[in-house]
Amino acid sequence: MGINWKHRKVTVSIVMCVLLCVTAITAMVYTAFGAGSSNIKNVNAIQVYSNDKAGSADTSEGTDTTGNMDKAGSTDTTGNADTPGVSKLAASDNVLEGYCTFYDYVVAPYKGNVYGWGYKEYPKRSINTSSNYADNGKPKLTVGTIDQNFRANQHNCYVNSLNVNTCIYYNGGIKTTGSFSGIKKDYMNASQGIIEGLDKENYKNVLFNVDEPGLFSDAKKTGKTIYNNYKLTFDKQDNGNDSSTYTLKSVTSPSGDVTLAGDNFFPLNNADSNVLDCGYNAADGQKGTNYYFGMRYDISFSLNGYTGDLLYKFTGDDDLWVFVDGELVLDLGGIHPECGGDVDLWQTGPIARELQTVASRDKVNMSTNHTITVLYMERGGNASNCNMKFIVPNSARIDIADSGNLNFKKIDDRGNGLANAVFGITSKDNKENALTKTSVSDKNGIVSFDNLPVGKYILKEITAPDGYTGSGEEYNVEVVLDENDSSTAIATLTDNSGNVIAVTRTKVQYIDGKKSYAVENVFNSSIVNTRNVSIEDFIVDKQVRVEDWDNRTYKINLMTGISNNNGSYAEGDVINNVIIRDYIDSRFDIIADNNEIVTADKAADQPYSVNGGNIKYDKERNLLYVEWDNQSVQYSDSKLYTWEKSIFVKAKDNYIGGNNVTTNASASGVIINGGIKEFDTPTVNVKVNGTLKCRENVIFYGENITSADYEMSEMFKLNGNIREDGNALTEQDYYTEWYEDNNGTLGSVITKADVINRINSNASTGSDSVYYVKGFYNVTPVSNSDECTINTDGHIASSIIYNNDEPGDHYGSDCACYRIKVVKGQLDITKYIDEQYIDNKVIRANQTFIFRIEQYGVVNEDNTENKGALEAVFYATASFDANGDVLSATSTVTGLKKGFYSVIEEESWTPEYTLIKKSDNYSGNDSYKECEDIFIGKRIDGTKPEFFGLDKLHYANTQKVVKTLDSSLSALQVKTMSKTGDYYMYVYKLDNGYYMRILPDNLSSFDDTKLTDDGTRLCNNTIKIRMDSSTGNEVTEKGAGGNYIKIAYTKTACFDTANTNVSAIYIDGVPAYTVKLVSDTGKHFIEK
Repeated sequence: MGINWKHRKVTVSIVMCVLLCVTAITAMVYTAFGAGSSNIKNVNAIQVYSNDKAGSADTSEGTDTTGNMDKAGSTDTTGNADTPGVSKLAASDNVLEGYCTFYDYVVAPYKGNVYGWGYKEYPKRSINTSSNYADNGKPKLTVGTIDQNFRANQHNCYVNSLNVNTCIYYNGGIKTTGSFSGIKKDYMNASQGIIEGLDKENYKNVLFNVDEPGLFSDAKKTGKTIYNNYKLTFDKQDNGNDSSTYTLKSVTSPSGDVTLAGDNFFPLNNADSNVLDCGYNAADGQKGTNYYFGMRYDISFSLNGYTGDLLYKFTGDDDLWVFVDGELVLDLGGIHPECGGDVDLWQTGPIARELQTVASRDKVNMSTNHTITVLYMERGGNASNCNMKFIVPNSARIDIADSGNLNFKKIDDRGNGLANAVFGITSKDNKENALTKTSVSDKNGIVSFDNLPVGKYILKEITAPDGYTGSGEEYNVEVVLDENDSSTAIATLTDNSGNVIAVTRTKVQYIDGKKSYAVENVFNSSIVNTRNVSIEDFIVDKQVRVEDWDNRTYKINLMTGISNNNGSYAEGDVINNVIIRDYIDSRFDIIADNNEIVTADKAADQPYSVNGGNIKYDKERNLLYVEWDNQSVQYSDSKLYTWEKSIFVKAKDNYIGGNNVTTNASASGVIINGGIKEFDTPTVNVKVNGTLKCRENVIFYGENITSADYEMSEMFKLNGNIREDGNALTEQDYYTEWYEDNNGTLGSVITKADVINRINSNASTGSDSVYYVKGFYNVTPVSNSDECTINTDGHIASSIIYNNDEPGDHYGSDCACYRIKVVKGQLDITKYIDEQYIDNKVIRANQTFIFRIEQYGVVNEDNTENKGALEAVFYATASFDANGDVLSATSTVTGLKKGFYSVIEEESWTPEYTLIKKSDNYSGNDSYKECEDIFIGKRIDGTKPEFFGLDKLHYANTQKVVKTLDSSLSALQVKTMSKTGDYYMYVYKLDNGYYMRILPDNLSSFDDTKLTDDGTRLCNNTIKIRMDSSTGNEVTEKGAGGNYIKIAYTKTACFDTANTNVSAIYIDGVPAYTVKLVSDTGKHFIEK
């Protein structure tokens, strides 16, 4: 504490070349789904399956009771016992025969007689009823002209400015040229653009540019009947160059009726689906000509070296479209009189484009299987004529497969076939050709699905056989045509990983003139059902062993196997779909495969794995757990546990530790079919995570302390807030014992109150104190023979907290030293005069100034330290020699107690001088009370042992620190300017104090191999060194953030701002100093 006095003498794609028959979507409800897993079984077989009849009827709008309306709605006759399905090459070399698809349309159905009683129209039974359309915003195409339809079904349909629902006469349409008769003829009545093409993924699907009522789809539609058993006959004329000219000759019905090509082409007049239809006929109650129908057939061929003509020719009415490999090559659409057109496949379509690329017909791919698709409709309800011919290689066949079969095996986990497993198969999309079927496995476990159109499907097990459990998996089925043989369909069954389970090849063939299928099955594997198992079939075990006692890590082994108490298991039997789950006790975290410690927060935020299992977080239970799902557990005669996994756990950082601690929670175990067999809960001991450290406190002479709680919290720490049993830590869970130094030995236990009283007693005389403390934590006592101790390799958590870092002097590591240093105050009284009194002849020429010092006590009121009563008065002097030239003198008063001090000059002793000013550096005084009520011993921030007015004996090292830094900066500047290379000064902190070092190394972070105790030690940790100011960041040890000061100069003597991280160095002591840096000039100065 400094006081100044001044005086003045008396005077500061795969090409799907097939048309598929797909039944309409029907709803199926799956109540249970079975599944299986692969079990390699290879069986090859050729089987012959006969085609089934199929039929259905739609009787919407009521049932006809008059006898006239004998077919209402939709009928499907996709099969015939004598001539089922699609065709073969006829026996005669002069004829090509094959089966096509006919579509019989009803336009204006009615009943009764318009001229009599009971007449009624049924517009909703028409093919053109609104329910058949997609309502996709496109114009609606109808069968029959506008005036041939009932009013409710009349629509305009404009395509390229032509209304294609009206008849386009001779000069109203698009020009085409045909030469069917051998003479070229132009026609002007085609309506092009109704159809875009065929679906390249499934040629069965026709892509229209208009909204249409399902004209060529195999979906069941009101007013449409589908026939697949009408036979086409083509006359075959050999051209002598490996090709033939095929000319349509006739259509033969299943009953043997023959309709010749050409005029009056009405092949469905005698069909069962020919009902009362007044679209063009009179509504007289009599069946008339069956005017409205469609036809489709597909011809497959490959060139096989052929380079001659490839032609298709047509003349007739109404709509005709020709496609090659799904691409539209001839468009004679529209309701019109006779119209004709030719197409040269070398000039139009995909073959033509390939020819343009390779430039020569003999270089075109000769093995590609091509498909010509012909769509024909009589849509106008008047005359009908149909003539067509084509020139293609002799390889032509009308034998394209319309569907394929799928066969696979259902077995148990021992490979035996399982009967009565119910499977369902459904189209993968929701298009109108979606299909749903079911099938039941036979006694050998064979499951068969017949007549699956080309497409993709989902297969599910709906019901598992009694006593067995399915996996609930979905399987994929795809049916495609063989690229090299369009008469063969290939159905492939795969699991979700793409593994092939079964392949079925279905080839169209004929026996005694009747269509059948040759089916070849390749069973790569099977769908497996597991037997219903009981959770009691499992045996489980869990073992825990300490991995690292000091690091508090443990290895957990989980094991399970199958018991054979009932004798139902044989060597190698497997139980699938088993879940193994281990809930980890809340006092532990899991170590993941990447060695990361996974906490609950981490597991809730992102996935982690460990030894093939997934680490998860149960939010409701607030627990981590590891789960292995879809596991397979095998039975073995020679090995008890066939499934084993290990994981590692680590005690949480905030868990203090203890004995007899469980590592897993309830609901840990093996799980199957909703049952669980729980693991045991082995226990371990966990090292106590606590610290005991020595501490030094500083109090002021005459000061009393009321509590040692703060010091105790710093000396004895339990690092965490979770006690041994996993609950929150309380004050009852730990305690301390205090001891007094008794001449080199520990004395008896004393209370904390006694410690405080004795410290205050010593402080009242200015004496230091030393005491010792032991810390204890309540743990469960265990023995060496207990399971938890065995699992922890003999380690037992101790209730004693040891002082491993700073042993308490010579008393051992189970106690820590508590030292209390008592510091005293100091007053520096400096007297200033303006000149000496030099008249030596005058008595009292030597001047002595006398100061009276009044000491007052401290009164604590409402946690505020106020001035108390006067306790002592004493004096100090400052003398000046009359013969000297000194103008100031200082008197230092030391050994002061904590209190308020006032300094009064006894002016009567020096009448030759007049007091003109007095001042002090105590901030608590106003200017008019200078040198009064100076509080010596005031704690600067209320907690730290740093005081105002502290004597130089204890805190002179602040001055040493600032002088060392100041001189080191000057040395750094000189060294940088005079030496090659750059140099850097670092101020840093280690555990035993602050250091300074000049290095040639430009460090970017705290490098403890460079910043060592080899540097110049500045001070101990009593003083704090800060960056920039009194509120700046504290220089800290590496483990506490590693803040350090770095200063460098340029070669021009200025501070290198790019490598200098402070503008000043603040020494936080008594007194406090600041070393300020001037970056532009490189100067530095000290400010007190």
